[in-house]
Amino acid sequence: MKASRPPEESGDVPVGRAREAHDSLRERRSWDPVVAVILGSACVYVAWLMDRAWIPHDDGLLAQTAERILLGERSHTDFQDPYTGALAYWHALALRLFGVHLLSLRVMLFLSSLPFLAATYAVLRRFLRPRWAAVATAGALVWGLPSYPASMPTWYNLFLATLALLAFFRFLESGRHGWLFWAGAAAGVSTLFKLVGVFSLAGLLLALFFCSSWVGRPSGGVPGRSRWGSLLASGGALVYTLLLVRLVLSGGATVAQLFHYLLPGIGLGLGVMAANWLGPAGGEAGGVLLWRRTLALATGFAIPIGMFALPYAVSGSLADLWHGVVVLPQRRLAFASGQPFPLRMLLPSLPLFLIAGVAVRGPERWREPALRVLSALLGSVLLLGSVDLAFGAAWYGLRALPTLLVVIGLVAVAVRVRQVGDGGVPDRPVLMAASVFAMLGTFSMVQFPFTGPVYFFYVAPLLPLAGAAVLALTSGPSPRRLMVAVLSFGMLFGVTWVNRASILGLGEGRFEARAEDRRLALERGRIRVSAEDKAVYEELVATVQAVTRSSFIYVTPDAPEVYFLSGLRNPTPVFYDFFDEEAGRTDRMLRTLEREGVNVVVLNTALRFSPPPPPRLVEALEARFSSARMVGPFIVRWN
Repeated sequence: MKASRPPEESGDVPVGRAREAHDSLRERRSWDPVVAVILGSACVYVAWLMDRAWIPHDDGLLAQTAERILLGERSHTDFQDPYTGALAYWHALALRLFGVHLLSLRVMLFLSSLPFLAATYAVLRRFLRPRWAAVATAGALVWGLPSYPASMPTWYNLFLATLALLAFFRFLESGRHGWLFWAGAAAGVSTLFKLVGVFSLAGLLLALFFCSSWVGRPSGGVPGRSRWGSLLASGGALVYTLLLVRLVLSGGATVAQLFHYLLPGIGLGLGVMAANWLGPAGGEAGGVLLWRRTLALATGFAIPIGMFALPYAVSGSLADLWHGVVVLPQRRLAFASGQPFPLRMLLPSLPLFLIAGVAVRGPERWREPALRVLSALLGSVLLLGSVDLAFGAAWYGLRALPTLLVVIGLVAVAVRVRQVGDGGVPDRPVLMAASVFAMLGTFSMVQFPFTGPVYFFYVAPLLPLAGAAVLALTSGPSPRRLMVAVLSFGMLFGVTWVNRASILGLGEGRFEARAEDRRLALERGRIRVSAEDKAVYEELVATVQAVTRSSFIYVTPDAPEVYFLSGLRNPTPVFYDFFDEEAGRTDRMLRTLEREGVNVVVLNTALRFSPPPPPRLVEALEARFSSARMVGPFIVRWN
């Protein structure tokens, strides 16, 4: 009779429910050619799509800030950087290494995604076997960069959040505070790319407050909860919850905002508070240990922030840094914000969620038929993705997953913690799963206040991690088979439809084929754009370069790409006009144009964020620059 293989060698989808992750990693061979093929293929696929899908003002802003760094300027003192500042220096390095063109920024982004790939796989290996972890990692890549490969700062927030999560896992496995320091440092560097990196720190703190009383010391033993430790953890969770509520409600919250933003955050806060009164009892030493662990995390976060701020302090320009990073971005809320999609858009997805629930938690005799029906429905949606109803059902259903997975995961964690009882210690995968939910629930706030499709892609790569974490908290074949169905569908739907879709169409919940298939034949271009954009920008750059007599031009409003593509400089510190001071703007601008000898201005009639220029300024420009030519949505004027 043929001997059966042990569970760890079987072909079923793996779940590390009751095993120690680091022991599992040691037991498995370090090299699997199938894993290498899966991950390598995913990298090739992403690299193939990195040169397309652009939003002109995004690429223009990123490139122009980098070029101004190369010219010796500094963020927030010499020009208005919409982000914290590290991204401009990172992109300046990209221009130095790979050439002064838009594609260089994307090459740097792709190279930066490789550590994220490794970290994602390492996190998933705590829950899944190597090959399934590789498939899930490929899914995370598919739902990330290919959809919008502009080198935006939030991609780096995602990469660093995943690295921070992996460092936190190593803390859970070893109990060593050094890993908390490195997790905090990753969150600190993330904040230097964009201020929303603080949400990574919030996720780490909530995870620490939840898990700390169950994480043993390196010397052995579990610290347990204490009065002072519970006070710190519960107080921290309460502060985060109150700040979150204040942030979301500041503009008057809708039901959709409550669902997308508040529900995960409040659930995490309540979970931390409950854990600190239900965890194992311990002495006061447990409270001291939590304070030390919090200090290690906070120190790691603070050091990169302090190092970045030091040159500003030495030069006496800390006020400029504060104004640029904290004060100025608040204006964005009035011009560059948008509501989450209405919850009624989830109605076509509701049958899918209900059938999935029956397949996992329904009566035993219903589970198999429900799973078959769900698989058939998902297959139909995949085939009919060009139909608005089918595409919308999948698209909006997937966009609701961050909230749903956090809520489901927290309930599953609560059940597992309750099973071990007072004085018991949950399995390490339970603590790791709780950490994933904490990071997803806080990092999802990067979508605030603009929950558009682009911002969903920054969060979507965390969904396979959360799905694997939910799987680690369940038992039986039904959840595993459901995961296979959903993961397969997500991969195929992403490749077949989402990665080929226009960002504008996605914003309306429908499939509209991406039009970026023409190489922008400019020395500073080199990425693929639509035929219309190719014609407009190539003619615009040629026109501007033919009539200018200065190294400066003036473009308004909100078209920083014109400066970079033309190779001409911006005489102002402003990229987006809504950041500029309105008082005295016209006179200030005219004096600047006179001082720099500007003889060409470009007026952008395709308004994106800022309102049109003041009529008095337009009249003055028309009087001073009498020659004019219309190129697409741009009016070029010169004298």
